[in-house]
Amino acid sequence: MPADAPRAVPGDARFPVTGRFEDDGRTYAVSLHVTEGALEYLEVHPLGDDEGTWVYLGNEADDAAIALPDAERVELWVETDQGAERFEA
Repeated sequence: MPADAPRAVPGDARFPVTGRFEDDGRTYAVSLHVTEGALEYLEVHPLGDDEGTWVYLGNEADDAAIALPDAERVELWVETDQGAERFEA
């Protein structure tokens, strides 16, 4: 990304909205991470498995990257004061 590109946020952040989907009996979470105001990478990891496979899709795609599902299979979750809640449009 060019150094003079518009910033997504002022500093470092993980967007408060995540996606969740199921694949092969596991539930995965997808989140966007921002570093110094610019989109840095997309993170995919299995929920409830601290030692599971984590995939970072940044400047170089991981060879072991899982296939992301079609949008209709992804549920959106929003971080709230009470924890993550499913987003209802």
